[in-house]
Amino acid sequence: MLPAPVPDEADLAVTTTVGPTPTYTGLRTGARLTLTNAGPKAAKNVVVTTAWPRTKDADDRDLSTLSRCTRTTPCTIAPGGRITVTQTAVYRTAIRGDLKVSVSGSPRDPRRADNTDTARVQVLRPKLTVTPKVARPGDVAVARGKDFPPGATVALSWNPGVTAARSTVRVGRDGTFEAQVLVLRKDRLGPRTLRASVTGLERLEKPVLVVRRNLQPPDFAGRG
Repeated sequence: MLPAPVPDEADLAVTTTVGPTPTYTGLRTGARLTLTNAGPKAAKNVVVTTAWPRTKDADDRDLSTLSRCTRTTPCTIAPGGRITVTQTAVYRTAIRGDLKVSVSGSPRDPRRADNTDTARVQVLRPKLTVTPKVARPGDVAVARGKDFPPGATVALSWNPGVTAARSTVRVGRDGTFEAQVLVLRKDRLGPRTLRASVTGLERLEKPVLVVRRNLQPPDFAGRG
């Protein structure tokens, strides 16, 4: 008896991982796509497509090209073989959604249910608030942060103005922090910003106005 002919089929599948997650605005997040072929024939013309979460403004998202298996340069995967495809994204706005991935090729795929996969993408945008917005020399401003990387060190500084020593704070496990920042008694008057800096992240700034201690709120409100 002759052996049964080998079906002219290639069983492709894709699995997807994304990391780090969550990540933060301005930082790179990477996708790792693992393509497999369970055979029995070699998979040819293998093409991967990805759909990352969209942003309202197209300039708020940058995507790298796929490392391989694109429409212009498709791949071949031997029976029992696997290929890893990578892609990176940088978001400049907070986002939460799914990366959707699909793979196709030839000959016929007997099981198409595993030709698609999804992975969760979450990008946080750190936020800074400062109170009060109008301060006097000798006052203490309170800086609060939200959606910062847990465990990161935040350096707080006045610009312009003199920053007291030890103006750093460590972010809590929940991504928040609260710190007091002194306005020195003999420091300059006028508008300034409080800066919050974390290595690798975009610096955040919030305005504060420093006025004379003998300037009463009604007088201040009636000026300019």
